[in-house]
Amino acid sequence: MWHFGDLRFDPVRRILYSAHTSAHLPPREADLLEALLEAGGKVVSKEQLLQRVWADCAVEEGNITQQVSLLRRALHSLDSEAAYIETLPKIGYRFLIPAQLHPAPDPLARRRRILLIFAILAAFLVPLLAYLAGVWRRDTRRLPVSSLHVAPVRNLTGDPAHDPLCLELQQVIGSALGHEMLRVVQLPAPPETLPVLPQGPVLQAALHPNGGRLRLHLQAHSTGQPRPIWDYALYLSAPPTTADLQNLRAILREAFRPD
Repeated sequence: MWHFGDLRFDPVRRILYSAHTSAHLPPREADLLEALLEAGGKVVSKEQLLQRVWADCAVEEGNITQQVSLLRRALHSLDSEAAYIETLPKIGYRFLIPAQLHPAPDPLARRRRILLIFAILAAFLVPLLAYLAGVWRRDTRRLPVSSLHVAPVRNLTGDPAHDPLCLELQQVIGSALGHEMLRVVQLPAPPETLPVLPQGPVLQAALHPNGGRLRLHLQAHSTGQPRPIWDYALYLSAPPTTADLQNLRAILREAFRPD
């Protein structure tokens, strides 16, 4: 795409553009304009124009004069203020306005850039949305219970190195729930493995991997109800910080605080 003054010229499509309109040039006028632009402000002789624009046929010099006149008219229709072509009698013509050739945009390159942007956004947004979906899947109900069975924290990370952490989280849960208004019964194993199912609500917790972090999934189930009566997902650092554990205590005390 050629840029000169307030106009632009697309030699492939043979279209002149201004800021508000455009004009389609016939092939001879387009070739003539491109020859003048390529000269970079130097004089282009009539002989050179004949070889460049009319190489496929024999014409007289009057044809050049006529085509230059038509080209001037096209330029004037888009910009009536500037003089673009200078005539040097018996010598040739020169383009007066400095022109620059800008590479035409590659539609495939633009499409690749768009796809790359979408890929980057997806790589960033999908984990973020998944994280937010877990963070905000929080049950803020308070359960008016007088007793609660607490099952051992399950290690579902696939890494036995997190077994001591599950024991620590078990102790944190027990200490957070222990007060005189709530009787806490620590179960020795998951309730489904016990010979007799406990009567009343059961709090179960499982530790899951979550990228470089950990997710503690807490659920309270009640006998005879297929769905949990309380559900909370808490994201922890690996290993959990003091703030993580304090947050866990506050969540449990709020959820199982008697009215």
